[in-house]
Amino acid sequence: MGIVQQNQNAKAVAAGIAQGVGLAGAFAAQAAKSAGGTSTDDFVELFSFLNSPAKGLVGIGTIVNSSAAHSGKTLVVKETGKMLDGTEDSVETEVAEQGSMMLTLSSNIGDVTPPFQEYSVAVKSGDPGNHATFTYAASAVGQLVVVEPE
Repeated sequence: MGIVQQNQNAKAVAAGIAQGVGLAGAFAAQAAKSAGGTSTDDFVELFSFLNSPAKGLVGIGTIVNSSAAHSGKTLVVKETGKMLDGTEDSVETEVAEQGSMMLTLSSNIGDVTPPFQEYSVAVKSGDPGNHATFTYAASAVGQLVVVEPE
C-alpha cells in the first residue's frame, strides 16, 4: 500500500481526525504497509518507518505465517527499534505455521524503549530451505519517511 498522507494545514488535520486517523492532530503523517511473500534463508527487510525529525512513532501491525498447518514451516520475525538517542536493538520471534504475532511500536524491543525514531521488520525462514509464506499489515503515525526495501 505505501500510503503517506501529509497534513499541510489545520483543515487537513481535522479531516484526518474525522476519518479516524486518531493522533493526526499531534503528528504530521500516517503510513501503512501491507503485502505478503515467501521467506528466504536470510533476513529480508519488509519495511522501515523512519521518524524525521526524531520525535517518536506510534503504530501497530500484525504478521501471519500463512504456511499450511503441520508443514513445519516456521517464520522468524526480526523487529528493530532505534530510540531517539540513537540506541538500537533487535528481537527475533519465531512464528509457527498458521500463527501470528502483533507488531507494536509501543513496546520495548530488547533493551530499547519507545518512543522510537526508527522501526523496521525483517523476516527469514525458521528452517533453512523450508520457506514459509506470510502476510503482514502495519501502520504508523509520526513525522514519517517510509523507507522502501531495495
